[in-house]
Amino acid sequence: DSIARYERFCADAGRDPAEVGTAWVLSRPQVCAVLIGPRTPAHVDGAMRALRQPLSAAELDELEKLFPPVGRGGAGPEAWIT
Repeated sequence: DSIARYERFCADAGRDPAEVGTAWVLSRPQVCAVLIGPRTPAHVDGAMRALRQPLSAAELDELEKLFPPVGRGGAGPEAWIT
């Protein structure tokens, strides 16, 4: 259910799930680098879009609701699996 809601969130935003995931990781202040493993030029393009188009505060809030941080939502990864 969590993954289906995430995929709907991405579709509503008009963005690929991998792009949203990369943008979310880039938004974390604790993260100093993101490693990608592209197999195609489209994968590189998606990673670049994630860098150039950060998520809005409202989008980040929605992602926090979908995937609560460990400690507030329970022990991971079980906290995110429904």
